[in-house]
Amino acid sequence: MTAAPEGTEGAFRCAVERVIQDVFTTIVLLRPEHAAPDAPPLRMELEREDAPTVLDNQLVWISAQPRDILLLRSSADTKLQHRQHITG
Repeated sequence: MTAAPEGTEGAFRCAVERVIQDVFTTIVLLRPEHAAPDAPPLRMELEREDAPTVLDNQLVWISAQPRDILLLRSSADTKLQHRQHITG
């Protein structure tokens, strides 16, 4: 994911929930507008020198390419698939 100017095709607005400074990078946790309340935040990693302008509670526009998205299964999904496999 990358920061994008407003109006960029495929970009969407997010609230910055948390900014975590690491030694070489800055991790930004984002909540897309209109996301479900229980949806996990999105994680964006920036080079530390690119991050000073990102602040908690700020609204930012981001763009994500399909190659940038890693989908993870929850343990509930895994258990359901396992049950379906067993019962066949």
